[in-house]
Amino acid sequence: VSAKHAIVVKADGTPTSAGIVSSYVWRTLDSTPLRQSMALTPLTQQMIVLKPNVFTMGHVVRLRCTARDSFAEDGYGEVSLRINVPPLGGSLTISPSNGMALSTLFLIRADFWLTEPENLPLTYRFFFIGLDEERTEMPLARTQGQAIETILPAGEANRSFTLDVGVEVIDLLNDFTRDVRQVQVLGISSDPGVFQEHATAALTGTIDRFLR
Repeated sequence: VSAKHAIVVKADGTPTSAGIVSSYVWRTLDSTPLRQSMALTPLTQQMIVLKPNVFTMGHVVRLRCTARDSFAEDGYGEVSLRINVPPLGGSLTISPSNGMALSTLFLIRADFWLTEPENLPLTYRFFFIGLDEERTEMPLARTQGQAIETILPAGEANRSFTLDVGVEVIDLLNDFTRDVRQVQVLGISSDPGVFQEHATAALTGTIDRFLR
């Protein structure tokens, strides 16, 4: 399961006699105690919702629910949750390391990213960060290929025309890892109006060919 999303767990209890299940109590069986502050619902309900980011990525969490019926007879059930680790171990490279805006063809590669086999395939969302005050992310491509070729708009003049280019590597659980690198792109005014015009041109001109 993903640590970045809420986790929903439900217990089904059947009394051994003619009574009814009157209460549920949830707890963990490992070193991390389950506290009410970790949940969006009371821990005494049949179904609980656990908050995002309360468990450590890569750990296995064992949950136990103890049910009691109207005759004070107890029973329990357990479930193990493996907390997912986002893609890791990879790199982002851009070549050449410098070029001309809307002219140089840049090869952007996201290689060697790893995840569990059941979380494949990975998706790669390539982007660059705009020069506006909000530093808006401008999409370049979203693909299962590990590389794209594209032209880019000019970088920021007061940063030696460097442009931040990045990738978000996403697994099947929508857990992701980001990596950002800088590339020097010369040749276009850093005036916001001119930049926006050329950034739009760059996106329109992005080559629709992905390297597998």
